[in-house]
Amino acid sequence: KQINRLNFKNFENQFKEIDGSINAIANDVAAKVGMVVRSTGAMARLGMTQITSIGDIPQYMGTANFQGRGLLTGLFEALTGLFNANDRAAMEVLQIVSNSYSATAYRGNVYAAGNDSWGKMGELQNTFFKWNGLNGWVSRLKSSMILGLSRHYGMLTETKFSNLDLRERNFLTLYGIDEGKWDMLRSVKTLAIDNKKYLTAEGVNEIGDDVITNYIGRKLSQREIRNFKKDLELTWRNVLVDQGMHGSPEPDAATRAIMNQGLEKGTPMGETIRFVMQFKGFPISMWKKIIGRELYSYGADEGNLPMLKGLSSLLIMGTIFGYIAMSTKDMIRGRTPRDP
Repeated sequence: KQINRLNFKNFENQFKEIDGSINAIANDVAAKVGMVVRSTGAMARLGMTQITSIGDIPQYMGTANFQGRGLLTGLFEALTGLFNANDRAAMEVLQIVSNSYSATAYRGNVYAAGNDSWGKMGELQNTFFKWNGLNGWVSRLKSSMILGLSRHYGMLTETKFSNLDLRERNFLTLYGIDEGKWDMLRSVKTLAIDNKKYLTAEGVNEIGDDVITNYIGRKLSQREIRNFKKDLELTWRNVLVDQGMHGSPEPDAATRAIMNQGLEKGTPMGETIRFVMQFKGFPISMWKKIIGRELYSYGADEGNLPMLKGLSSLLIMGTIFGYIAMSTKDMIRGRTPRDP
């Protein structure tokens, strides 16, 4: 029954997000009018979103905990990044400064569809969210997550796969990294700064051809070996980028496919769905990336306790930080914070 669902029709909306065809415009005037109305509405409603984004910290903590690094590690790391105290040298080598910025230009990527504005209005919107601090907030959280995860596994390069904690092993397995691939990753040169090692996977060319051949179990051509090395590097980069997007949740192609339903801009239904779903990107991302992760992404050998702990900590920490954000906005407006 599941195999029968693997057809183009069921994934057509996702493919439209990936290949960019969702950005086609059926009626230029209608699309521009809708975009301007939504963009001005977003700037009018989201002026205080940096304060609201205090609620991102529990998601960051939960993501760090899911990686096997602990809730308090996540809290410390998030605060370090938000106060702009991350290691700049490591950020440059990991190429996460420009990547984080370009990925979060207008956090519409988080609260809406990032491709919903363009031209001068898009520039104005991006400038608005840059100056209200939202872009920087998200960028710093992403950078912190990528740095922290790279450092955590960089410091474990002397550890065999079987000696890693169960949570660490299962986390790597989610991305197809088994014992053989872990041994390859930990064998390459790591970035070392101030006695801290960062696993970057940029040195995959150091891996011997015979190591890859033994792992695959058959003779490989030079092209196959090159492709394997590149795939291994991209796998680790994907781990870092994907977890960065979980530390500060934002819509991916699958989420945007739900929001846009494959409907073109400028059509009656296309504009209607964009108005209806304008501010739904964040809650959908929370459901798919954070709650969905806690429900479905733990290993069978871990039992139900990690899931229950993860959901409980999200609920408790989300409530606490949500109250902090709400009270901060009350004080800015000259109101007495509500009784907790």
